[in-house]
Amino acid sequence: NVAKGELSKEPHYSVMERNDEISDMGRSVVAMQKSLHVLIERDALTELYNRRCANQRLKKILQKAESTGTKYCIAIGDIDFFKKVNDTYGHEVGDKVLIEVSKTLKASMRGKSFVARWGGEEFLIAYDETEYEEGMEKLENLQKEIRALRIPDERFEDPILITMTFGLARGMAG
Repeated sequence: NVAKGELSKEPHYSVMERNDEISDMGRSVVAMQKSLHVLIERDALTELYNRRCANQRLKKILQKAESTGTKYCIAIGDIDFFKKVNDTYGHEVGDKVLIEVSKTLKASMRGKSFVARWGGEEFLIAYDETEYEEGMEKLENLQKEIRALRIPDERFEDPILITMTFGLARGMAG
């Protein structure tokens, strides 16, 4: 199954129940499947979903909305003046900023909502089963959390402060 690209299928339960080399191989296959999922679906730096995976997940949200009428919102967020961060502090610190912002974004996700690194310093947020007004409220809270981040750099006395700008669109089925 793995060789065919079917990463979600687990070995037959009879293989996993054994207590020999065959079951060891089965557990190794499961571990390899999980590792491949991470490599295929996640951004290496931030560990958020990557753009490819986000597109697949967005299709599922849209299909659900079309069949059930479920509300959803999509947001794009951009770290303000990120080029200036890289130019002033260097790319290592820029990476640190991306990681800290990503942790904050990921921690704010609830239910079937998700966040993905869309590119560079841009992030996509999909709020599934969410009305527009609720999505706006979530983004406003998220902006406050990001504004409260203090990213230290041992070379400077003051921590790096970050802000983000978001745009939110109401999901429309069909």
